[in-house]
Amino acid sequence: RQSGAVYEFGISGSTSLQFDASAYSKTVTVTGNDSCTVTSTESWCVVSPTYGQGSSSVSVSVKLNTSTSDRYAKLYFHGKNTNKDVTVSVTQYGADATLSATMNKTTFASSANDEATLTVTSNESWTVSISGGDWLSFSKNSGSGNQSVTVRTTKANSTGSQRSAVVVIQS
Repeated sequence: RQSGAVYEFGISGSTSLQFDASAYSKTVTVTGNDSCTVTSTESWCVVSPTYGQGSSSVSVSVKLNTSTSDRYAKLYFHGKNTNKDVTVSVTQYGADATLSATMNKTTFASSANDEATLTVTSNESWTVSISGGDWLSFSKNSGSGNQSVTVRTTKANSTGSQRSAVVVIQS
């Protein structure tokens, strides 16, 4: 009487991987003598190779996370002959919040309807407002991500004196 092959399959180490927001790769070690397939639930989390035989290494690569939100994926390792499944949880932390702005000019003509472009660079939602300048308006008061806002003078300056206002951008 001859007995069949005994197959073994598993994962060496943790079944939980954490990544910071940058693009990065880590390795998961598959143990045993079984063949296995690997799939990822999310397109930003890529495994290679997706099929292996016996003890081997699988590279887990995450793409850059520009959002401030954490994101999650599952990796499913399936042993063909053992019919055993191992799940690896992947967490990629969100990026640090960023917010900056530039304006193509800061001095306006004394007439109404003079314009400037405010360029907002951010990876989150933001608002823009004016402090001390009822003579300015914006094409939009809020946004998300990278956008341009038109700043326009709404009233002519007929006083002959310089006027000022503060443009406030906050997330």
